[in-house]
Amino acid sequence: MQLHRFYPPAICVGNKATVKAEGKFPNCPVKAVVNLSADAASGIVWVRLIDEMSAAKLVSLLIEPIATIEEIEPIQKIAEATALSLPTVVYRRLANSIRDLWLSLPAAKN
Repeated sequence: MQLHRFYPPAICVGNKATVKAEGKFPNCPVKAVVNLSADAASGIVWVRLIDEMSAAKLVSLLIEPIATIEEIEPIQKIAEATALSLPTVVYRRLANSIRDLWLSLPAAKN
C-alpha cells in the first residue's frame, strides 16, 4: 500500500467532506467521510492508512478554521475564475502534475 496524498488537501472545521486517499492500493480506491465538529482544532493532522498486510507512510491533511473552496479548471478568462469571499483557503489540482496547490487567503485589513 502506498499513500501519496489526500484530495481535497484541506477541510474546514464544522464541515463534512469526502476525502479521497490517492496512491496505490491493492483493494480498490479509498475514500473516507470526515466530519469535523465546530470546535475541532485547526492545523495539520498526520494520517496513516493501515490494512492487514501493511501500513502506509504518514500523509498530511490540513484542517482550517476558515472556508475551503476548490478552484475549477479550465480558467482561460478572468470571468471563468472561481468567485471567493475572504478569508478562505483555495485548493486545486495542477494540470499535468502530481502535485496540488493550496493557498490560505486572509481577510483584507482596513
